[in-house]
Amino acid sequence: MEEKREQLSEVNQNEQLAREQEPVSEAIQQPAAEQENAPQEAAEQVTEEQASAEQASEEQAQQIFDADQAKKKDEDYRYRWSYEEQRASDLAGNSKKPTRRWGILIYALTMTAAFGLCFCILIGVLVIGLIMMPASNQPVQGGFTGDVTVVGGGDEQTIEISALESVRNYTVVIAAKGNEKSSTGTGFVLTEDGYIATNYHVIADMHTITVKFYNGTAAIAEVVGYSEIDDVAVIKVNASGLYTAKLGSSAKVKDAQNVYAVGTPAGEEYAWSVTKGIVSFAQREVKIYDDEGILVKKMKLIQTDTPVNPGNSGGPLVNSDGEVLGIITLKLSGQYENMGFAIPIDGAMVLINNIIETGEPGESPITTKRPLIGIVGVGVEAGKYYVNVPEENKIKEITPEDAAANPDVAFYAPYTGVWVQSTTPGLDASNKLKPNDIIVMADGKELKSIYDLMNVINEHVGGETVQITYYRNGVANIVDVELGYAE
Repeated sequence: MEEKREQLSEVNQNEQLAREQEPVSEAIQQPAAEQENAPQEAAEQVTEEQASAEQASEEQAQQIFDADQAKKKDEDYRYRWSYEEQRASDLAGNSKKPTRRWGILIYALTMTAAFGLCFCILIGVLVIGLIMMPASNQPVQGGFTGDVTVVGGGDEQTIEISALESVRNYTVVIAAKGNEKSSTGTGFVLTEDGYIATNYHVIADMHTITVKFYNGTAAIAEVVGYSEIDDVAVIKVNASGLYTAKLGSSAKVKDAQNVYAVGTPAGEEYAWSVTKGIVSFAQREVKIYDDEGILVKKMKLIQTDTPVNPGNSGGPLVNSDGEVLGIITLKLSGQYENMGFAIPIDGAMVLINNIIETGEPGESPITTKRPLIGIVGVGVEAGKYYVNVPEENKIKEITPEDAAANPDVAFYAPYTGVWVQSTTPGLDASNKLKPNDIIVMADGKELKSIYDLMNVINEHVGGETVQITYYRNGVANIVDVELGYAE
């Protein structure tokens, strides 16, 4: 830039010298009168021309400087981009590209909507969390507080860890030994001074019963009393200050509510295991049969799909608050899965309180003994011959030829039904039926075997009556027979 200024200055000086020489040569030719004024006029002309030349020179220098600065700014722009310059450029170009402005607007609206949706979801999660939060988490002795979430059946329900610890604190392992066998089961503490509930079959025929507590201590227990038909027993240890069970109400149990079992499945190694399920049927009538298929009793139980095993016998079935709803008693095995049953705690406590007070369970609110009609009989088919075999307490079919050879012991069945062999003294049937009668109908249902008659009887309870249609000496008769109870 300085070199350009020096070149421009030299050009101005040369032009000035040229102008100074031209007026001098013209002045030589002028008249003498005019030559006198020439120096003054030439000086003024040189001064004006010099000022004009300097102004032109400065303008030309300024133009060169501005051009150089513009070039430098253009170069700097490539490396020193700013938002204001870009925005100015964008605004200038918006008239040529209107769609770009709408694209930016749509993008901004989309992002705003996305952020708003995320914010709403976050608020919803927080609100649901506040609704699901338990009212309080009160600690219990020996336990800790918090929540454990369990999932099933499509919705959630929580059981407080403190409640779970409380259940374990009052649940005990029962190890019983007999002369020829031993058993392991579960129980739960009823009172601070050591009364414990369990199943009768856990302690039946056992001479040594050891109770083990969750805190690692153990004690020997004695049998207080039991109800064999209800499978309920009470044992006691000498202790004080024990954790006691919190009892609920089986009358309030609802189908599909969450329940938990605490027990000793597969031996003491897995003691105090917790399993979870639902109530499958709140008041299920369960018929219990012996090995020969004869009904022994009927019980009203809580059915659950909570996994239970033999070591769970006598243990508590609890709700989400750790309240005992029932006493685990049995399960269906073989091809069946998740079909466990518990004795309702309301009925069980009637028996337990009677046992603690008197040593006897009293009348059962849970179990109905097998109803009895009071006969010994066997199914027969019309048109066939049979012979009585007293030593085997049954009859068997024989051929007509054998019947003809043994007329004293053989008999012919003219009807299909149940042939009466004998009656039980003291029951109503002994007053209305006799040996050799053939019962053909019960409550209007035709009979083809003794099992058909048993099925009809089992629909009743002791004290009710059943209508019997029978043949005696070829004559049909109808009587009402009052049923008794099996001992």
